[in-house]
Amino acid sequence: MDGEVRTSREARAAVTMRGAGELRAAWPDGIVAVLRARRDGAAAWRVDCSVSTRHAVRIGAVGVHVDELPATRVLVDGYHSWDWAGVRDATAAGRGWWGCVWGTPRGAATSVALVAPPKLGPLLLRWSGGAALAAFSVGAPPQLRHATGPPPLLGVPLAAGATLHGDPVRVSALERRSPWGLGLPRPGPRDRRPPPRVAGWMSWNCLGPSASAADVVAAARTLVPPGGVALLDDGWMPLWGDWRERSDFDSALGDLAGAVHATGRRLGVWLAPFLVDPQSRTAAERAHLLLRDARSGDPVQQVRAPRPQHVIDASLPAARAHLATLGRRMGRLGVDALKLDFLFAGALPGARTGMSDVAALRAGVAALVRAYRSTAPRGSRVFACGAPAAPLVGLVDACRSGDDSVLNVPPANVPLPPRPWYLHGDATLRAQSRNLAARSWLWGATVPPDVDAVSLAQVGDTAAPAESYAREWLQLAVDSGGPLLDADAPDGRVAGARLRMLRRAQGAVMRQSARPRRPHDPLSGSALADDDAGFHDFPGELPR
Repeated sequence: MDGEVRTSREARAAVTMRGAGELRAAWPDGIVAVLRARRDGAAAWRVDCSVSTRHAVRIGAVGVHVDELPATRVLVDGYHSWDWAGVRDATAAGRGWWGCVWGTPRGAATSVALVAPPKLGPLLLRWSGGAALAAFSVGAPPQLRHATGPPPLLGVPLAAGATLHGDPVRVSALERRSPWGLGLPRPGPRDRRPPPRVAGWMSWNCLGPSASAADVVAAARTLVPPGGVALLDDGWMPLWGDWRERSDFDSALGDLAGAVHATGRRLGVWLAPFLVDPQSRTAAERAHLLLRDARSGDPVQQVRAPRPQHVIDASLPAARAHLATLGRRMGRLGVDALKLDFLFAGALPGARTGMSDVAALRAGVAALVRAYRSTAPRGSRVFACGAPAAPLVGLVDACRSGDDSVLNVPPANVPLPPRPWYLHGDATLRAQSRNLAARSWLWGATVPPDVDAVSLAQVGDTAAPAESYAREWLQLAVDSGGPLLDADAPDGRVAGARLRMLRRAQGAVMRQSARPRRPHDPLSGSALADDDAGFHDFPGELPR
């Protein structure tokens, strides 16, 4: 607080115990920290930390150290779903987010995770050796291309006489048989539990923003199993934020839903609900909904998209109503599945009203999703992407785990990238495999991870994958817990043998439990010591 670190081990702190489960540390200037620990099942503890003060202070972070747990490895998450997730060397200094598994390969291990979706801020995990792990609530980081930015401080003002409650943490012996994510909050009694898996097709990785309604219907007939999803990705709207059909799109969404339903399939639609193009009509007419910089008052810009975008501030009631209206409209159009992308933008730092950045993200997604499900066809689904998983527990049915499986797709409304386009290859697949191995444990069946779509034929400038590569790519998608989507142009270019291979994989997935296949040991495989590895940095062997 106020730039100073306080711990209960300081000589000036008066430490008292109340029974076996409460520790109170008081300082002469009126700062009091209280740590409460109580049993949460047979082999777990719930740890709550709070801070109170006699004079106004500013809190930068609040949390706990877990000591005397020797470890050589730590399975750790990235801040959001595009980030690196995998095994680190616990004997070298490092950090991770949200939750982890701490221990030794094939030996004793402990999982650490939030008890409930965060209200205060992301949970930052830090270690400097193999004997102690720190878990602190901090501020939401800015985002870089393939790495999470350094954690900022919370900056929460605490008035005299007030108390700040940290987000509770669960510390548990490794529960190998639990289907739930070991690095995420447990689903609550009112939370949505992910339904059985679904297979289908998506447009982005093969057609980019040029996909048409006719392409979606053709793919539904040829590449999607009965009851599966044909997902229209980015490009159907004129600009992000103006979520209506562009003037030259060849169908209204409601008519497209009817056409897809007539084939016995379901329609999915892509949205980036928190992003607003500066040139859009929404930016001009709904400027009061935009997130503002706390110092300058200018709109916050999200820079990971193809071009900078403004951000909807879901801490505002009017912004949540705006998102709910969007969700309700999609449901009424007969859209059966939503893919919500770039969701991390909903928690970018800014001048919020009445809630933290990460709480605003959850509130915004909840407003959209609940309104959508109130009007959508029965069995509707919501897939997340570019998202921190912990705030989305109980809201979404799956989340992308890793980067796009096809890269350098030419986006709309920006200069074309240099060729070659539509790239995929071994490095991406290996990185997807590593992230899935990690998040099959960290996310489990709470927010089932998926590995993006597969492509079995030529896509753009890139030749069809070799037979062994295609089989491995498909198997990886089968092993994930989310939807299995193909991304091939619906023009008959998928050869008969590969089409049969795809249909067998789709059959293995449809209506199966949304529980990813896990490696035997969450701490097995090579460990990286680098604290800021990019998504494509991976151990030498595949972590199967």
